[in-house]
Amino acid sequence: MKINGLKIHRFLKPSNYLNHIFNTPTSINSLNQIGKLGEKIAETFLILNGYKILNKNFRTPFGEIDIVTQHANFIVFFEIKTRTSEKFGNAFSSITTTKQKHILNNCLFYLKQHKLSMDYYRIDGIAIKLDSQKNFQILKHLKNIITSSML
Repeated sequence: MKINGLKIHRFLKPSNYLNHIFNTPTSINSLNQIGKLGEKIAETFLILNGYKILNKNFRTPFGEIDIVTQHANFIVFFEIKTRTSEKFGNAFSSITTTKQKHILNNCLFYLKQHKLSMDYYRIDGIAIKLDSQKNFQILKHLKNIITSSML
């Protein structure tokens, strides 16, 4: 399956285990709270799939990196998008060219600051769909959503 020309590498529907962890009270109302819930879901997914979490919400002069991980020999940066509806488009459609440039600059800043190789990194995206009661429905993991050659 492809979204905006990007191949989906991981597709996760809720299991009983994940539903138990992430079914939340409907008192989560603000976009910030929904975003934080999405990051928590993504973090759990990444750990269960062998990613080592290095940083979360890492601030740079260009913005913020949602999650920084290590997987095999790669540093993998994650942009997490959480939605309760697709009324305004799917989660990945909100990553404009300008946003992509900011994300890439964030990642390059991180690599330089931590004296890490610029040869072994990638930028992935995770889209999380919640239902109207803020219960976890689906997670999509796309690899290499942004590369320097794209910009």
